[in-house]
Amino acid sequence: MNRQEIFNRVVEHAKTMNGPSYFMENNRSPTCAYRGCNGNKCLIGAVLPDNLYCPAMESNIIENLLSEYPEVDDYFQVQNEEDVQFLSSLQMCHDDACSNGIRFIPHEISPDVFKRNLMQNLKAFANSRGLVFNG
Repeated sequence: MNRQEIFNRVVEHAKTMNGPSYFMENNRSPTCAYRGCNGNKCLIGAVLPDNLYCPAMESNIIENLLSEYPEVDDYFQVQNEEDVQFLSSLQMCHDDACSNGIRFIPHEISPDVFKRNLMQNLKAFANSRGLVFNG
C-alpha cells in the first residue's frame, strides 16, 4: 500500500470510531492499544490485518513493531526512515486526540470530543503531507 492508500483506510476507520482505543492494566494509567479493551482499534491497528496482529504487540510504538515483526514491516512496505516517520505520525493523530494537552486521558474524553479532535488531526496530517483528506 502506498501512503495515500494507508491514509484512506485510516480515515474510513476513524469515521466509525466511537472512542479511543486503549486498555488499562491493574488500575494503572491507560495505554493506547492497537486492539483496545473497548473493542476499538487505533489508526495503525485498523490497517494491520488480524492475521498479523498478536497481543504481544501492545504497548509498543510503531518503530518497535516494524523492527520486531518483519511481517508487519513487509505489510506496510517500509523502505526508509521517512516511511517509519509517516506511520509514527499517523499513530500520534490518535494518541493526541485522547489528550488534554498535558496527559493521555482516553478513559475521560467523550466520544464526540475524541472524534472531533481525531478528524482535525487527520486533516492537518493530510495537509502537511500533500494527501487527499476525504473526512
